[in-house]
Amino acid sequence: MKKIVLLLLLIFAFPVQAIVSSQEAVEFVSLKNNFLFENEQAEIFPNIQIGHAKQGYWVIAIVAGENLNVLVPLSAKDEGEIAKTDSEKRQLIRAGFIIRNYSLLKDELAKQDKWVFSTAKVKNVLQPMVRALADERFDLATVRSELNAYTDIQAGIDLVREDLDELGLKLEETEKGFSGMVELEAAFLNKPDTNAVDRIKKDFDEAIEGIKEAETLYSSYLSELDKVRQSIAQTELSIETKRSIGNLLGTPKELQGLKSMTAAATFFQDELQKLFDNALATRDTLLANLETRIEKSIAFQELFGSNSELIEKTNGDFSTLKGIADYILSPELGEKGLVWKEESELVKLKENWKKAQAYYNAGNYSLAEQFARQATASALKIFKQGFQEIEQEGGANISLLINGAIVLVVLLIILLAARNRKKLLALVSEPLEGREYE
Repeated sequence: MKKIVLLLLLIFAFPVQAIVSSQEAVEFVSLKNNFLFENEQAEIFPNIQIGHAKQGYWVIAIVAGENLNVLVPLSAKDEGEIAKTDSEKRQLIRAGFIIRNYSLLKDELAKQDKWVFSTAKVKNVLQPMVRALADERFDLATVRSELNAYTDIQAGIDLVREDLDELGLKLEETEKGFSGMVELEAAFLNKPDTNAVDRIKKDFDEAIEGIKEAETLYSSYLSELDKVRQSIAQTELSIETKRSIGNLLGTPKELQGLKSMTAAATFFQDELQKLFDNALATRDTLLANLETRIEKSIAFQELFGSNSELIEKTNGDFSTLKGIADYILSPELGEKGLVWKEESELVKLKENWKKAQAYYNAGNYSLAEQFARQATASALKIFKQGFQEIEQEGGANISLLINGAIVLVVLLIILLAARNRKKLLALVSEPLEGREYE
């Protein structure tokens, strides 16, 4: 784990000139490093940082279609490093999962006009309910005054008024709760935090429980109101009076939206709970996936990425392991009669490079990195020692051939010199002999 952190500091660091933007964070995963598999893409949704331990993070989602495969918590500071400890990663992954899926859920409900925590719903649904109940209290008082001869019905009306008062207080409380939630939710999405996700859920639950209680009170109110209506119907009052009282005892139309609003709020509450449960259930899987992608990116860097050691020790001739391995192992060198001096290292390079590629393609990135490092070491040794001296086809060394030729030339010169000496001596001795015969 320490090794990975150190490598991340070196490999995954951003330039220090500016705070990391969301676009740079996406490019960090998709372009500057090799986190993605085929048909995957990186995105940040919603486009906000998540706070943790007084530091901001971009939590980048790696997705394939609608499937979420990985969450990458990347520091928004200048260094741009991935969260270091498993604890930090878990908290940021969980928060990122919740905020992403919460935002998707909210958008979907809003499209269906079922998002209840909006200014419009508070203004157009809840507030009119509260005002309508004030009018209903007045109507009940009017009906009660006209039924002085029916004390039992008046007692029933008193029960209705009690339910109505309780419902009114609960609706006022609910309206304030929902108004508060609109502000809390906006503040949360403006600057979310790993600790805030649990608080916001608690706040949602409290507000939703309030409207659920209001609906229960509304049902009780309707039940008591129906009893009063039935009692009035059995009296000897004239039909016209009954009709007039019935109009006053009508249910406010504004309250008709309470049931549907409560149903929408309850649905959201259930979906939010599932979302939190899923965040807990998938957190460790997403963490394991993240570690795999980190290993993948490091292995890719070792096999195919720019290597400063290679650049330095080959004087810039090669920058990647793939490049130097392909060159050293090229069959064309053998066809040209070029043979590397380090034959044993050549065998190691061939084996380790082959294993590194095979393990990378199989998804065993730690072993791929290991064999890539060994292949790099062998490649540098081979490159440093260079080629063997060039030999002719017969295997004779050129220098030996040259030396042999020189020896032959010298011998020929000696032989010629010896033969010419005899002729020279004969020419010199011939005049002397002629003088004696005279």
